Amino acid sequence: MKKGLSAAIGNSFLYSISGIILRASSIILFPIFSLYLTKFDYGVLSITQSITTFITLFASMELSRGLTRFLYHEEFKKYSQKHIAGSVLIFIIISNVAFTLLLILTGNKILKPLLGEIDFYPFMFFSLLTIPFTSLFDFYRAFLKSIGIGKKVLILELLYYSGNIILNLVLVVILKTGV
Repeated sequence: MKKGLSAAIGNSFLYSISGIILRASSIILFPIFSLYLTKFDYGVLSITQSITTFITLFASMELSRGLTRFLYHEEFKKYSQKHIAGSVLIFIIISNVAFTLLLILTGNKILKPLLGEIDFYPFMFFSLLTIPFTSLFDFYRAFLKSIGIGKKVLILELLYYSGNIILNLVLVVILKTGV
């Protein structure tokens, strides 16, 4: 029992490190981005991210968060972890790709009341394209957490968020693309 408790504490510490680094980077990068982005750009970013976050949660039906329960619930003990994780992963991929395609084809009309003056193309279109990838990242992170591999979670999160930050810096600061 002691080994389990120390592993849980160690993993929690690692999960906290990535969260702290992410929030600290936001504080550090805000002044840089505010030099290059307008108020309208921040509004576009906020609204498209909010819509995309909601759609991502809805499209995946939050199965990633329930993965731990599936892996360790008595009813599912007869299945291997790979079988359960694979089933969840296949469902997440299919539902996210289907939702993304549906919204790319019809989103200009469906999302117009939420977008207001924001153009669907390119802003919401590119934001929607991130949904399947974000869902895969969330799934893999949840899977690693559920089997207690904190070091891999830390590395995965740092790579993912560093990649996002670098891409944003290149697009906004170097290429001056705006939002």
